[in-house]
Amino acid sequence: IEKGFIQMRMKELDNKQKNLAFGTPVSKLPVYTEQEFLEQVKNYKKQWMVIEGFVYDVKPFINDHPGGKALILSGVGKNMTEAFNGGVYQHHNSARNLMNTSLRIGVLQCL
Repeated sequence: IEKGFIQMRMKELDNKQKNLAFGTPVSKLPVYTEQEFLEQVKNYKKQWMVIEGFVYDVKPFINDHPGGKALILSGVGKNMTEAFNGGVYQHHNSARNLMNTSLRIGVLQCL
């Protein structure tokens, strides 16, 4: 009986996993130069930041950021990798999952 229960649960979990959205694959993301990134922030008022080489549009998350609006807005237009990885707060995997599935919009071109 237990084996049947586990098999049914595994099938249910497999179906849930198939329906999960993992965001746009990295290979399909647009690539921005540093200049293009900064122009979007300055000229078009985009609320973008860079973390670990990826460009994130944080606008949809500003009101929900646990650290408050001021903290997240202070990172707009900047590389916030160090702050994100412990310089200000060591973010959990759930933060990374949220960012990579719904906020990641591009890749910053390495120079």
